[in-house]
Parts: sequence; C-alpha cells; structure tokens
Amino acid sequence: MARRFKKKVKTVKQKIRKLDRVSRKKRQKKAQVYKAKQYVYNLANCQLTDDQYIVLGKGLKFIPMPKKCNIGRTVMADFNEFARKLRCRFHFGNTESRGMHPFRQKSFYEPTPACFELENYLDLTKFELSNLDLRNNYYNFTKEQQLGLRSLKNMQDIIFSKSDKGGAIVISKKTHYIKEGLRQLNSIHYTEIQEPNLLLIKNNIQTQISKMFDNGEIDGITLDFLRGSSKEGPRLGRLFLLPKLHKLSELVIQGIKKQTMTVNELPPCRPIISQCNSVTERVSKFIDYFLIPIVKRQNSYIRDSGDFINKIENLRPDRDCLLVSFDCTSMYTNMEFNELIHSVGRAYNSAVKEDYPIKLPSCETIKSLVATVLKNNYFEFNDRYFVQKIGASMGSHLKQRGYKDHEILRNCESALNIERPELLRFKQESDKQIPLVFVTKYHFSLGNINKALRKHYKKLVRNAKCTELFPKPPMVAYSRHRNLKEILTRSVVKA
Repeated sequence: MARRFKKKVKTVKQKIRKLDRVSRKKRQKKAQVYKAKQYVYNLANCQLTDDQYIVLGKGLKFIPMPKKCNIGRTVMADFNEFARKLRCRFHFGNTESRGMHPFRQKSFYEPTPACFELENYLDLTKFELSNLDLRNNYYNFTKEQQLGLRSLKNMQDIIFSKSDKGGAIVISKKTHYIKEGLRQLNSIHYTEIQEPNLLLIKNNIQTQISKMFDNGEIDGITLDFLRGSSKEGPRLGRLFLLPKLHKLSELVIQGIKKQTMTVNELPPCRPIISQCNSVTERVSKFIDYFLIPIVKRQNSYIRDSGDFINKIENLRPDRDCLLVSFDCTSMYTNMEFNELIHSVGRAYNSAVKEDYPIKLPSCETIKSLVATVLKNNYFEFNDRYFVQKIGASMGSHLKQRGYKDHEILRNCESALNIERPELLRFKQESDKQIPLVFVTKYHFSLGNINKALRKHYKKLVRNAKCTELFPKPPMVAYSRHRNLKEILTRSVVKA
C-alpha cells in the first residue's frame, strides 16, 4: 500500500514538474514576443505568428547558424588559402617593402613550395584539421523559428527594411513601397529614361582612363584597378528606401505597435541609391581616395563624436552667447552639378602631396572624372530606369562631405586646436610584424582550431628564416555567414 502510494506521489510530482516547464517556456516565449514587437513596425497589417515576430525581433544583423554539412570542406578550402599566404611570405617576406599601393588588387599568385620545415608544418596541420572533431549541432533558432524565417522569406508582397533611425525593422506592403519610391522619383532631381547603354558608358570611361595612363597621371596598378576585371559586367545602380519612423507622431506609432491603426501609405523615406558593382563605382573610389585627406583639413570637419567632444570640451563661451544647431534638408540631392565640380576643383588645389604615396592627378582630370560620375548616375526601380540630374546620391562613394563655408558659424573656429590626447583618440598604427591569421567561417560545431594550428608550430621555427618571418604562432579569425538583412531584404523590387 505504501509502495503504491509513493509511486503515485512520484508520478504526480513528475507531472507537476512537466507542467511547470511548459508554463515557464510559455512565459518566456510571451516575453520574447512582447520584446520583439517593440522593434518591429508592421505597417502592412499582415498577420504574423509569434515565432515570426521573435525572428524579426532579433534584428537584421542577426546571423542564423547554418547546418554543419559543409563545415569541413569550408575549413580545408580556407586552410589552402592560409598555406598560400604563408608560402608567399616565405618567398617575399625579406624583400624591401615600399608600402601597400592604395589600389592594389587581390593577388591569386600560387608560389612554389617553401622550405622543408614550413611544408612539414602545413602537412601536419592540414591533417589535424581534417580530423577535427565536430561537436553536436547547435542552432540559435528553434524549429518553429526556422519555419518562421522560411515563411518570411517567401512573402512576395511584403518588403522588409531598416528604419532610417533607431534600427527598427519596418514591414511594408510592396505596393506602398513602390508608390513612395515613385513619389520621390517624380521630382526635379530625377528623370525617367529608356534603358541606358551601359556598355557604351563603360567604354567611354575606359577611354578616359587610358588617356590618363598615357599622360603619366596614373601607374599600371591604378590602371588595372580602374579597368576592373573582364568578368565584371556593367550593372545599374538600385534605389531602396529607409522609412523615417521618427517623423510619425507618438500616437500613430503606438497605434501601429498595437495594430489598432491601419496605414495606407509609407511615412516619408530616405532614398539610397546603391552603386555597388556599377560602371562608375571604381572611378568613384579613385576620386574619393584623393578627396578624403582634403576634407579632413577643412575647418568644419568633425571625425566622430569623440572628435566633437575634444573640440568643444574646453570651450568657454560668453554668458550671453547662444548655442545654435542647424540641419540641412535633403542636402545631398539639392546641389547643382556645376557647383559640386567647381567646389571639388577649388578644394583639390589645396591638396598636399605628402598625404599621398602615389602621384596626384591634375585638377582638370579630377574634375572631369567627377563630372563623369555625376552625369552617369543611372539606376533602376520597379523595372524602370532613372538618372539623377541634381546632386550626388546617398550610397555612392562620391558624395558631399561637410557644409558650405557660409553655413558654418565663426564661433566654432576657436575650438580647432583643442585636443585631449589621453582619451578619445584613434589607436596609433605600429610597424610590428603582421600576425599570421587563419580566417574561416564561424560555426558552433567547430572544435579547437587554435589548438590544431599551434600543435606543430615548434617544427616551423626550427628554420632560422621561418623564425624571423613567423615569430608568433598563428591566430584564428572568423568571418560571418549571411545575416537576416541579406536573407530577407531585396535589392530589386518589382511590382
């Protein structure tokens, strides 16, 4: 009787513990959903599950952990690149270094085998990595959240985007997104055109670049950079929008969060034109390289928040002085091409040759390249083609920095020489030996790669040359997989 009673009590306790676990998980999930909804603005009024809200609440920079099926293959491919770099350093490490060329492209040179000690180290380390014990699978998503992410990715009539400020995630209908984009494009700053002949534009730019090389204004390395790879086809820029949620009233924001208010259109958005891999991208980078040191010499230049604190920290204004701040509305899209080109030419004349390790092109060449970039700012949106007539696009390398001279108050000039060297400063560059770094994709299942790389390091330093070139054991650095932004957002929007 007593034994049967104890068994019954034990069964009841197990059921109670199980119910407690289930109840605790429900409470935790409810708290996760509530927290996620604080950062997700559902302007499309679409019905999302709790797991979908939890996925979006993690933020667009969150990286879902992939499966471990290809981890070993990835590690071995990354080790082959690591071995190539070690052999290159062995063959060319003692040569006189003239500094890295700013436009040097990545080399895929395959060196010959190095000394016995280095090759022995590489073979033994490769064997250790091939026998690396992979741990059990771990995913930072539950099965329900993985299904939620898959369903979010398959929503064709929904656009996911980051808000202009605050880092929130905005869910909008594709029709509203396209409507807002076309509204912004229906202005004096843009003109709709037929599909541009990108090959003709690319050939014109190549002709201009070849002329610069023939005149001795650029060297061969810069010429190769500006020409780019023959495999790279010309591509149009793409327009995307960042909703300005901070322009909405608090009442509207609360209504959106509680889903008690229907939004029939997007709030005002910030237009961004991505020129990645476009025909003018490399030319823009070339111009930008020469303009950045000039911008840093301007009186109105502020590097970051720490630099701003350094400038105003010891400022002692008069008691009756007024502190004034101002903002420029749509500054990037409201400056005429001729004004921009003239400003660049005027500032470029003050360039200091010591700031650049390569030869400075002439002022007329820079102005000509700026005009080429500004006047060939073509992009697509909703299967339609546009060109920007006024200003430079946000998202381009060649965009305005700072303000005009007459927009800066003279009172700021007294703070130019104020510094606080012991705090709020950049880390100084050192001339120390560049460490050996093995770079691979991160995964939780990976074992101790660092231990495998260091296990046979003593065999490497038996050679005097290797001891000089590789004074410290290699370290591991991890690159990331695709984040939610790359998975959910779209570069091309079509109705």
